[in-house]
Amino acid sequence: MCALRAILMGFKRESQGFSLIEMAIVLAIMGIVAGLSIPALTHFQQIEREKSTKKHQEMILHALGTFGAREGFIPSAAPHNSNGVSKHGQLTGHVPYRNLGLPFAVTLDGWGHPIRYAVDRSVIIVGAEGDRPICKADQNFNLRLIDEQGNDKRGNGILAVVLISEGPAFGNPRSPQEKSNCTGEIFYALSYKDIQNAPFRHLVTFATTNNLMAYYGGYPCQKAPPQITF
Repeated sequence: MCALRAILMGFKRESQGFSLIEMAIVLAIMGIVAGLSIPALTHFQQIEREKSTKKHQEMILHALGTFGAREGFIPSAAPHNSNGVSKHGQLTGHVPYRNLGLPFAVTLDGWGHPIRYAVDRSVIIVGAEGDRPICKADQNFNLRLIDEQGNDKRGNGILAVVLISEGPAFGNPRSPQEKSNCTGEIFYALSYKDIQNAPFRHLVTFATTNNLMAYYGGYPCQKAPPQITF
C-alpha cells in the first residue's frame, strides 16, 4: 500500500487530478498484484479445507474405534434426512453421528459437504447370539477399496469402514474413480489431482478392524496373555 501511495503521489499534478494514462497504469499495477495474490489465497484455502476434512475424518475413526470396542460392532450408515441415526443393514450413506456421540459439524468436510460413510456387512451383522462382535468378523466382506497401484486395501484385518469427502467435486464427478466413489460399488483412494482428463478430487480414508482397535487405544480382540504362576 505504501508503494502504491508513492506511485499515486508521483503522478499527482498540482492543479489537475490523474490523467487517463496515469489511471490506466495504476489499474494495471493493481491487476498484477491481484493476479499474484489470488492464486496464493486459493491455494491456502485448499490446504485449510483439506486439513479440516482430514481432522474430521480422524475424529470419526476415533469415535468408531471407541464404539466398536464398547458395543462389539460398527453402526450401519445413516440414511439421508435421518438426523444422524443409523439404519441397520444400510451399508452406504451418511455418518451415523448420533450413534457415535459426535456433533453434526464433524460430519462435514472442509467444503461444508457431508462426508460419505461406507461400512462392511461383516462388522454390522446381528446373529442369533446378538450383535456379532467385531473381533469375529469373517471374510464375507463386500467393501472394496483400491489404491494408486490397483491393490485392494483390505490390509491387516477386515476393511471395516471407508470415509469419502468429495471435496470440490461434490455433485459433479468427472472421472470413473470419482463416479465409483459416489455410487458405493468400489471405492478408490488415489492421490489428489485436479487435471481435466482424469481428475481425482476426493479425500478418502479407511480403517480395518485392527485399525479401529488401535484408534481405541487397545486391542480387545487379542487373547489375554497367559498367567504366569510360581
